[in-house]
Amino acid sequence: MNKRTRLVVSLLFIVLIALSVAITQFYVNVPENQQKNSEQNEIANIISTNNSGISIFSDSSGSLGLSESGRVTAAAEWTELTFAGDSFCIAAKKIRGDMLYGCIDYEGNVVVPLIYSEISRTVSDKYTLYTAVSASDGKYVIYNENFTPVFRNVWDNCEVSDGDFIFNDTHGRYVYSVYSDGLLFKRADVSGNILGKNYELSIISRVLLSKLTPAMIEKMLSSAEKYINYAMTGNEENIQDMTENNIRDFKKLFPDSEQIISKQLKSVPEIHIYSIKSRNDMPCYEVAVTAEIDIGYTDRAGTNHTSNGIYRSAVQFCGSSESTLKALSGKFDNGEKFIIPEDETYYGDGQGFLW
Repeated sequence: MNKRTRLVVSLLFIVLIALSVAITQFYVNVPENQQKNSEQNEIANIISTNNSGISIFSDSSGSLGLSESGRVTAAAEWTELTFAGDSFCIAAKKIRGDMLYGCIDYEGNVVVPLIYSEISRTVSDKYTLYTAVSASDGKYVIYNENFTPVFRNVWDNCEVSDGDFIFNDTHGRYVYSVYSDGLLFKRADVSGNILGKNYELSIISRVLLSKLTPAMIEKMLSSAEKYINYAMTGNEENIQDMTENNIRDFKKLFPDSEQIISKQLKSVPEIHIYSIKSRNDMPCYEVAVTAEIDIGYTDRAGTNHTSNGIYRSAVQFCGSSESTLKALSGKFDNGEKFIIPEDETYYGDGQGFLW
């Protein structure tokens, strides 16, 4: 072996020694979390397998993950895993001491955040929903089988009765029947309050309900409440968030009648929502409110009186969803000028008022 050959062999030997030292140091210094990742990819036991060939497995520590044909697709980092829908699993783990639930796909991607105290499957007439209870406030969020939220609303509870889904919140009760492609809005029973007076609204028209959502109904009623408050009190703050600078289209009740000294809402006997003529291909609606009102006024002789009457208001809206729904106008019928009603103060011959 000549000098040049011996030199090459010596250099290769030094390189091999250096590589051996580096590899040894790497395995000695593997961070703890990387060691855990290695355990997460260890399939110790197959728990269950679905029709798509996806398996829920546990590693040596008992944590759960997902695999397909022996290949780990979602690392074993979950305390609970349950197949749900066609492509998802309900997943849970402890976060800051609390067991929280969400949803992952078969690759381990989180599709529903882990913010729920429970997620359960609710079935009616072969239609499936998933009800998720918020860990922060106990409200229900409703998901379909693709884990897409069904409503913008959150609910106080969800129940199944006679094949119908019933959702309740602080405003009302909403009933949905099941048909081949999903849910059909069947009935809405809503309550509210205007200036301390309660009212109730029921909608059973399938044609009207086919255009509406619970969120749209609640938004229209809330806006109607604000309008009547404004019409009675004149306080513009009540409608500033719903008028978009068209405040002149919202009329006060008897704004220019100097004789009036007070207006008091006594009751709300009726309230309805109607579908009206569309504008620019946008569906439009009217909230019609029947209000019993006491009007305090002064006659021309300076005597104070009270007149009780039934007044009807109409608030109009356009929009196809809660986000596009806008209040357009509000008015009371015959609400521009107060006509002093006849009373018992007459001349002796009954020919007219004292003034």
